[in-house]
Amino acid sequence: MENITLFSMENITLNFLLKGHTYLPCDSMHAAVEARIRHHLVYPPSEWRTVIRTARHDPSPYDVKEHQITYRKDWQSIQRRCLTESGPWKNMSKVTITRGEPEVNVEIDYNNQEKSIWIQAGRGRGRHPGDTSPAIESKQLYSKRLPISAEKYRDLIKLCDDRNIPEPFQAEYRSLPP
Repeated sequence: MENITLFSMENITLNFLLKGHTYLPCDSMHAAVEARIRHHLVYPPSEWRTVIRTARHDPSPYDVKEHQITYRKDWQSIQRRCLTESGPWKNMSKVTITRGEPEVNVEIDYNNQEKSIWIQAGRGRGRHPGDTSPAIESKQLYSKRLPISAEKYRDLIKLCDDRNIPEPFQAEYRSLPP
């Protein structure tokens, strides 16, 4: 299990932005990928790495990092443990965690209404001497590749059998766990 230590950085700020009212650098990346696929037919899911990587040339191609199933962690169990106070958590606009502070500042409703909650930090550097609270640990979310529905698998195999998906790409679809 992985220990989460809140003391390895000065602070962490999570902004929960309003839908439709933001512009992020990833928006231009999505636009570049969409422009790239207008002129490119993608058959197997593994080909998306190449499409994304080559969607930009200047200043350099995008750096694509493939995530393994072991990277997926169960953060909801930590949320349930740490955010036990009742409150309008769906209305959070900003969460700030500051090094050395045992509280987390939460802004609600985008009106700078601040609320502090207590969160227990993980074991390790930065813990206060004598702190015996249990560490916050994230568990691996999945132990194996997730299956697709039987209907979806059947449809994909039919596309392969009808040769709508070219032969060189069929093995990837046929190897999916139904």
